[in-house]
Amino acid sequence: MDIEEIRKDKDGNYIQISERSNLLQHEFKKTLDQSFRHLCFLSEQVILAFEKSNKNALKNIDMTDNLINQTTNFCQKLLNKRGYEEFDKTSFVYEIVSGIEKLGDKYRLLYKYFAKSNFKISNELVRFCFEIDEFLNDFYSLNRKFEIEKLRSIGNKGQLLLKRSDKLLESIKKKEIKIMFYLCSITEEIYDLLEPLIGLHHEEIK
Repeated sequence: MDIEEIRKDKDGNYIQISERSNLLQHEFKKTLDQSFRHLCFLSEQVILAFEKSNKNALKNIDMTDNLINQTTNFCQKLLNKRGYEEFDKTSFVYEIVSGIEKLGDKYRLLYKYFAKSNFKISNELVRFCFEIDEFLNDFYSLNRKFEIEKLRSIGNKGQLLLKRSDKLLESIKKKEIKIMFYLCSITEEIYDLLEPLIGLHHEEIK
């Protein structure tokens, strides 16, 4: 059984599960989309923990990262066994799947470091986290519906974030440097995923 979604609404908490006994090609895109949603949710969890200085959220963050690992592992198995539906683009899709898994790990490690620290994240870094989260969600949106203008906009946003991260490294307090390195790494990872996404849609760009 796979956990597909964890959500809250006015009536309570819900977990949606599904049976996945076989590697089914038609489930790939759905599962990849789940991976992205889990990753975006993980980003939100970390930001919320930073905002509220919550150092007891590791259990929930670990659960979300496990969901990312579960779904990306399924995608990788399917790509290794049968390839992508457009076989010549398998390597591009595999790189995106691997990137999602790595980003999940980086968010979890970022939070673990914060949870062990004895300081509160500055408002400036929290704002930067929100900007990275927006960048991540933009990338997810672009992956769902590729548009050249949107690609240009997201590429420009990524470059601006990387420049901003360099300036922040010069101005933040010493105790926040490791937090900033994690954030820089996450930003670079998202930006680097634009390359395989471009490869995946190279016909549309031409």
